[in-house]
Amino acid sequence: RNPRGRSQGPTTPLGHSQMHTHCLFWICVLFASAEFPQPCPKVCLCKEEARFVNCSGLQVLLLCGNDIAEVERGAFQSLERLQKLDISGNMITVLGSSFSAGLSSLLELSLSHNRIQHNCIERIRFKTFLTLQTAGTHILLSDNPWFCDCDLQRVFSKLHSVRRLVLDRYENITCTEPAVLRNIPLASVDTQLCAAEMATVLIITITALVSVVAAIVMAERNRRRRTGKHWSEDNELSYSIHW
Repeated sequence: RNPRGRSQGPTTPLGHSQMHTHCLFWICVLFASAEFPQPCPKVCLCKEEARFVNCSGLQVLLLCGNDIAEVERGAFQSLERLQKLDISGNMITVLGSSFSAGLSSLLELSLSHNRIQHNCIERIRFKTFLTLQTAGTHILLSDNPWFCDCDLQRVFSKLHSVRRLVLDRYENITCTEPAVLRNIPLASVDTQLCAAEMATVLIITITALVSVVAAIVMAERNRRRRTGKHWSEDNELSYSIHW
């Protein structure tokens, strides 16, 4: 547990035999305090007079339970060696497409226990994860207040289709909204979320088609009335000539 008494959330093995560097990465340019709270980690470059820390060699970054509400663009730009990023247990609602920029070595990303609700363009973007270029990146997205609908199903379907991405504990992802699906695992309803939308589209299409056909029939009847002919007269004439 961290000093604030919050759980660091579930983690998965990195599957890497290297010795990992474990240290808390202080993203603090221009510290308010006059001194660093702890000695500079060996993998980092610290300039106390400038209140600046450079940890470009960092491999493990644990930021869980820190009340982080937003990850700024390019926050991890220089961490090309980072293999594990845990930002679970925060208040993140927004992930931009540049979120994973620079994380070319990332093997594990935990976003569980945050406030990600939907896949709207301003919340979570499919392209966010496409920028990850490692052979297999494990992503944890459980325990977020997901709004389960057809759009969300499409996003997770795309994530499943990317071979280099692994959605860990997908069976633990549950719906919060709509109320009828609350606490229901997404995996048990994901194939049904688009069914209602497809049925609605089909009904609208059929209705439009029937309306067009009816309009054509009515127009033809009106034309026959103006010319004084019954709609079947042309057919009878054609039949007589053919005979």
